[in-house]
Amino acid sequence: MGSCESVPSTDPMADAVRDSGAPVSLAPPTRASKEPSAEESALRDEFKSLFMSTNLDHVKEAWIIRNPWGKAIGTNIRFEAYLIHDALIPPLEVDAPSESGDRDLEVTTMNGEPVTIQIASPYLVSSVKTSLQTRLAVPSLMQKILVGEKELQDSECVPGDVNSVTLLRSEVPRVTTLQFLESMAFCVDDWKDTLFSHWYHFDSCYEPFPDSKAGILEWLSTHKDMKHTAFTAENFLQSFNGWLVTCQFLREIRAGGERPNEEQMEKWREEMVHPEASQRDVEKLQGFLEEHCHSPSLFQVYPSPKTPGYTFGHEDDMDAVIFMVGRPKVAPQTLMVGAVELETPIAGE
Repeated sequence: MGSCESVPSTDPMADAVRDSGAPVSLAPPTRASKEPSAEESALRDEFKSLFMSTNLDHVKEAWIIRNPWGKAIGTNIRFEAYLIHDALIPPLEVDAPSESGDRDLEVTTMNGEPVTIQIASPYLVSSVKTSLQTRLAVPSLMQKILVGEKELQDSECVPGDVNSVTLLRSEVPRVTTLQFLESMAFCVDDWKDTLFSHWYHFDSCYEPFPDSKAGILEWLSTHKDMKHTAFTAENFLQSFNGWLVTCQFLREIRAGGERPNEEQMEKWREEMVHPEASQRDVEKLQGFLEEHCHSPSLFQVYPSPKTPGYTFGHEDDMDAVIFMVGRPKVAPQTLMVGAVELETPIAGE
């Protein structure tokens, strides 16, 4: 296990994990400059309700110890839902250029009908998209412009010998890891008493939370290689596999067996099966996010083994953090973030 110098925690949440194995939901951080709309609040509340009703008993019960008072303690699962307004992500739509074009371009649309637009020098693909956004009401971020079978990028210019292109409608790209981390660092005024700040205390061995947004980003940048995938029920459940493998490893050691090697643990990962009840509940979560958000993502903070599984551990406890992230369709410049933290003491019996 990893270790750090033992420092008493001043965070009341650090003690709460030893009191209960039940999910804990805390108040989301707020920004005084912008209150969520009624639609956003309802969406966040439904998201929270869906997760809190998700059956993850097999995760909570994978490792059980008794504290000095004889109380059984399992994995504590916390969840918070955040609305990050004015996130540092590309807008779905951009302002159309005011200058008139000096070159005609024929565009074959999704239904096969051609339209002609005028574009101005230097004939950037981004300008083509803004013109089509105005003409066809298709957000620029949901357009692909092709010449033949080649997609042109926004920063490219339409070649001078090209008089026609093809427009395809695409899904909004997933938020990148950097966009997510920068939005978490710079677009929330106060992370006090949240799961996010509790994760920092654990991750930093209980250092004081950074007093500047740049300091928050500096810390988050140490996790820029976190695993990033599309949010699906399968990917979400697989994100718990490392935790479950670690718990199985600990059970083997506690039972006095031989220390499992990496080959054995990899076999456990491959053979991992999640209960049908959990699969059904997480499929509901996937359906909700796909219905209400553009291209939802899943971020797993500790994707490489720091303890026997995909978790981060001190000598006496271990922690894992997962984020579900989507752009609500009712507010596409906002990020809705579901933060999940697993924590359990290792020692105690």
